[in-house]
Amino acid sequence: MFLKRRLFKGFTLIEVLVAVTVGILIILLTYASHSLVVRMTERESRKIELVQNGRVALDRITRELRQSDELVTILPEVGDDPGNLPPTEIIFQDGHALDPISYVRYYLDANYLHRELSHYSFDTDPGVWVYWNAEDEFGGSASQTIDDDDIIAEYINNLIFWGGDRLINVSFSTSSSDDDVEFLTKVCGRNLR
Repeated sequence: MFLKRRLFKGFTLIEVLVAVTVGILIILLTYASHSLVVRMTERESRKIELVQNGRVALDRITRELRQSDELVTILPEVGDDPGNLPPTEIIFQDGHALDPISYVRYYLDANYLHRELSHYSFDTDPGVWVYWNAEDEFGGSASQTIDDDDIIAEYINNLIFWGGDRLINVSFSTSSSDDDVEFLTKVCGRNLR
């Protein structure tokens, strides 16, 4: 009687190890490409946020400067003259609120762009708002009262202003850890005296 040998069909140990190794490599490559896509998406999102912050800041500043009636800040004519550093803040009469007379100030505090709204009055009559350079009958100067101070944008750096009589240049940058976006514009003050 002949014994029949049973043949078992299956995988050898080497075949199983090769299959597991290939599977792990596919998983690792998929994870690495997914991580790369996530990092690139996060970086682009940060850059989009920087551009959006800069656009909001630039739009707000230019709109109000265009309508302003008077600049309080004295601006140099050239922004890159090392002997005549341009101011890092600007104060002007609010052209949107003619009565009562109010003033807007844009300035940086850390990396936050602030918009400060204020008015001037005499201590003897605080209910009457006057121009920033007004003097009372005794030669006294008007006192400033800050009415509001809001943060307009964040991640703002290197804010400077310069220009001539009616043309105002505004320059700043927005930056985060690995991105930097420069902004520069010229504003023509329609109502400037």
